[in-house]
Amino acid sequence: MFQSKITVIGAGIGGLTAAIALKHHGLICEIFEEVPELKAAGAGIVLAPNAMTVYRKLGIDEEIVAYGNLLTEMRITDHLNRNIQKNDLIQYGAPAVAISRTALQEVLLRHIEKDTLYTGYELKSITKQNELFTLHFNNNKIHDTRLIIGADGIHSAVRRNLFSEITLRDSNQICWRGMVKTDPGDHCPACAIEMWGPGKRFGFVPIGQDTYYWFAPVNRDLVPEGISSKEELVELYSGFVPWVRTIIMETAEDTIIRNDILDFHPLRFWYRQGVVLMGDAAHATTPNMGQGACQAIEDAWVLAKLLSRTDIPEAAFYRYKGLRKPVTDYVTNTSYTFGKMAQWENKPAIKLRNFILGKIPAKFMSDRLARLYRVKY
Repeated sequence: MFQSKITVIGAGIGGLTAAIALKHHGLICEIFEEVPELKAAGAGIVLAPNAMTVYRKLGIDEEIVAYGNLLTEMRITDHLNRNIQKNDLIQYGAPAVAISRTALQEVLLRHIEKDTLYTGYELKSITKQNELFTLHFNNNKIHDTRLIIGADGIHSAVRRNLFSEITLRDSNQICWRGMVKTDPGDHCPACAIEMWGPGKRFGFVPIGQDTYYWFAPVNRDLVPEGISSKEELVELYSGFVPWVRTIIMETAEDTIIRNDILDFHPLRFWYRQGVVLMGDAAHATTPNMGQGACQAIEDAWVLAKLLSRTDIPEAAFYRYKGLRKPVTDYVTNTSYTFGKMAQWENKPAIKLRNFILGKIPAKFMSDRLARLYRVKY
């Protein structure tokens, strides 16, 4: 077992889960986060069965379920909410849970030692002498460590300092996200729905207590320049079922989040000497498979488990990459392709796509999802 204190950079879902997993396996860590105060970014999140399997191993799954909503089914429909494909979510050994990011963060923070989390520490540079790394922060503080876990996201400062420069890949899609308290009528309270229209989608997920998380990706070429209000966003969805526009209008405008959808091609290197990357720092993916945070959660479990079994970190890193990279490469590549296909604009192509998806046997889809959802380590 690695005996020195481990430094985790980044206190997002992946970084916090890594700290909990390290503690679970008897390892000691400190977490450094650049923002002065932890506030959950984003609106809601679906923790697929693979993520919940990890949280079950860590003994916090029941807390998460208590603050979220169990999902039994995932549906793809057209823009008029006519079913294209249904996928069962209750056959993979752990539940799927929809939860607000704020609630998830609160649960994770309850399992972090408060004196091990430092906020307001934006990483500026890293220097190394012999086996010791010195982290230099923008608040003029420094910190020495022998092992660094870079869990600091797609724009990772750890990766930028110690690995090759990368170019982000733009999907040419913009996504709006929000949460709203509403009465959806006869909507299934345990079903996640994603509607596919020409060049745009709308997702709608119940996270409990009449609250819903929604997301709205749109091809950039369909977005008017300078769009700035929810009324303009509503206009983009004029061809969808009316309640889509109602959901957007009922959402407080200052809580709606807008992001470009970005990822990067799979990296060749995930670690060097005493530094290893995880989550979006190592394998950022588009959100089309709902696996970004879930893959970071799996990373955290595998990395902590392997570090607890050796006093040579590089041996753990080698095994970690060998176990995880085939999975994350598959997610990154498939998610990017899936996102493009889901937002085709050509109507004949859309009609053919929907027909083919509707004919795929349920057994085939469940086998494909099992590849992601069943945690084998």
